[in-house]
Amino acid sequence: MVRRRTDVPVQPEAWDEPIYGEPGVLRTDGDRVECHICGGWYKLLGGHVFQAHGVYADTYRLLFGLRMRTGLAGEALRAQRRASSGHLAEFRDPHFLLSLTFEERSANSRRRVVALESRLDTSNRAKWQRNIAKAASAHATLRQDPAYRARWAAQISEARGGRVARTCPICGRTFKLTRSDAQVTRRTCSRRECKSELRRQIARQIRARGEVRTRLSVAVRRRTGWPERERLQQVPASNWAALAETDAELLRAFYGLPHERGKEDTSYPPTLVDLAQAVGLPTWQLRGRLARSLEQLLGEPVTSLRPRGSSTCLICGRPIMRSLHGDLRTTCGAGCLRALRAQHARTTVLSPESQRKAATAARLRVATPEQREAWRAQIRTARRQARVLLPELQAIDPAKFDALASTERDALARYYGLDGQVPRTLNQVAHELGFSKFRAAQLVRGAVAQLLGPESVPTELGGRVTVACAICGAPIELSPSLARSAPNHTCGPECRAELARQRMKRKGLQDDPAIHERARQGIMLRKGRPHADAIRALAPPRLRACRSRGAVCCAPTTA
Repeated sequence: MVRRRTDVPVQPEAWDEPIYGEPGVLRTDGDRVECHICGGWYKLLGGHVFQAHGVYADTYRLLFGLRMRTGLAGEALRAQRRASSGHLAEFRDPHFLLSLTFEERSANSRRRVVALESRLDTSNRAKWQRNIAKAASAHATLRQDPAYRARWAAQISEARGGRVARTCPICGRTFKLTRSDAQVTRRTCSRRECKSELRRQIARQIRARGEVRTRLSVAVRRRTGWPERERLQQVPASNWAALAETDAELLRAFYGLPHERGKEDTSYPPTLVDLAQAVGLPTWQLRGRLARSLEQLLGEPVTSLRPRGSSTCLICGRPIMRSLHGDLRTTCGAGCLRALRAQHARTTVLSPESQRKAATAARLRVATPEQREAWRAQIRTARRQARVLLPELQAIDPAKFDALASTERDALARYYGLDGQVPRTLNQVAHELGFSKFRAAQLVRGAVAQLLGPESVPTELGGRVTVACAICGAPIELSPSLARSAPNHTCGPECRAELARQRMKRKGLQDDPAIHERARQGIMLRKGRPHADAIRALAPPRLRACRSRGAVCCAPTTA
């Protein structure tokens, strides 16, 4: 069917019918091109697809992934049209794309759909890879700028919803939060003082409620056991009758005892403060009356229960006298208190979870390069001011420093901060004196050895370390690095052999035939070295003469 140009057929958005050929590729034999719809070959494919299939040329290109500038004609026909259209070149604007603004180019690139033919083109793929690498390199360079990183982070934050402005209820400072942080009830500016004050305010508000204070008091009494209450329930009535009526009523009210024997009082007992306010007495006076009444009923001094059911020290076991108002002391003195705190630190502060929290807090304190540099400077200053032998060197008579060489005196004064100088590192001392770090350490070490003795040289300056032999226990002097290189050291060949035998016995290798075979082969190899028999056959004078010249003969000489 031949269609007219006046007819406007409905153009398909996708092609669900069979496709001839490969999408994104326009096959040609040099004079004709293949139709993807019917598989026929035509010189002018654009006219064929409209007349035969009712599809515009641009729609055909979109359906089968061809570029918009790809001609739907054979190569011969396209060459003929290019030759005949040369007179139109003067009407084309070569600078049209360059005249577009950045916004126009950006909008065109967003709307543009890259055709499958362009994506399959190897030259385009190589060009895109180069552009991506160039853009990544330029972006990495831009990320080095703090201002660009701040703008970039602000754009990302705005794209995700932006930050929420909040006011700290403690200091009144305005701070911004991400929406996720704002949803987890963060209320302060995260300063330690503000967080602590907010917690205290919330605690005071909670404790101000009467039912909360009553429940806390009851919970504490139940948790500690209150054995006096159980003993008071077993006190005979004659002892209660010996008390004054007001004191008995106060004791019953404070401990929650029923007024009649056999009946349980289900009401919450009042706290000491509430009871003092109810009867109109000071707290200290009411505490004394209750203590005296309790001692009269029980016939012994008042000793309240410890938190875990013991009225003795948790460290040494000695008895502790507690006051009636709920003293929470668990130790009998300062020494036991320090021991208890150490135990608590081992179970809480030194736990893996506490260590992780401390590490996280430490990382936050050194999050920026400026904070890290300030932290390192503080550590370096503290280490320099607490160097070993600094008090001993400051106490030496200044006249003894005159016996040192000028370089040793300068290196020692700079390293330890003598004569009012600032302590320096070995690198700084070497840089100021024009020596290497090794030479600077030698000068300081020599000066310390001359002033305080060779045994006083600290290990950080290369001093010797004395360790004990792992076999016989004899003292051995080693360098610090060699002493740290192995857990056990020996003083000679005999101890070294004994240590090796102990290691083999510990590892169960003495009865291993493979170990013995390797040892036997090693001995045979050492005995079978070249010219070994000839060297052993040399006369002693000849061998001594060779050794005196700095070499050993490798073969005997003939007369």
